[in-house]
Amino acid sequence: MEKAQEIIKKYVEGDNFENLIKELKENNIYFAGQENIDIRYGKLKTDMEEKNKQYAEAQKHIEELSQGVKSSEELKAKQLEYEQRIKTLETENQEIKVSSSLKQALLKEKATDIEYLTYKIKNKYQEDKKSFEFDTDGNLKGLDEIIDTVKKQHTNLFEPQTVTKDVEVLNVGKGDNSSETEPKNLMEALQEKYKQKIN
Repeated sequence: MEKAQEIIKKYVEGDNFENLIKELKENNIYFAGQENIDIRYGKLKTDMEEKNKQYAEAQKHIEELSQGVKSSEELKAKQLEYEQRIKTLETENQEIKVSSSLKQALLKEKATDIEYLTYKIKNKYQEDKKSFEFDTDGNLKGLDEIIDTVKKQHTNLFEPQTVTKDVEVLNVGKGDNSSETEPKNLMEALQEKYKQKIN
C-alpha cells in the first residue's frame, strides 16, 4: 500500500491525495494484497452471488422465450393447417353444391344417366377453364342453359317427352252418333253427356 501511495503522491499533492485515498477506500478499492481482505472478499462474494442470480434469471428468461417461440411456431403451424382445412372444406362444399344442382335439374328433365351427364358437364367446364358460380340466392348461374345444351348433345340420354291431353275424353257420342265430332274440351264433353241424359 505504501509503495502505491508514494507513486500516486508524486502526481497528486495536498488534500487531493488524501481525498483520493479516502474515496478509493469508500468504494472498496485497495492496493495491498492482504489489506481489508475480508471486506474485499465479502464484496466479491456478494457481487458473484448477484451476478449468478442475474445469470440464472437470464437463463430462465431465455428458456421461457424459447418455449414461447416454440409455442408460437406450433400455433402458426396449426393455424396454417386449419386454414388449409377450411379451404379444402370450402372446395368440397362447392363441389357438392354444383353436383346437387346439376343432378336435380337433370332429374327434373328425366335424364336416364344422371351421373354420366353430371360428369360430362363438369368435365366440359374444367376443359374450358370455367368455374361454376352461384347467385345470392344460392342458385347455380346459367343452369337452364347448361341443361338445354346437354339435352341437345345427348338427346338419347333423356326420356322422350310425351304430349298429355289437358282434358280426359269421356266415353260419349258412340253408337248411332259415331259421325259426331269429339268434344273439344271438358265443358263440351260435360254438356254432351248431360244432353244425352236429358234426352
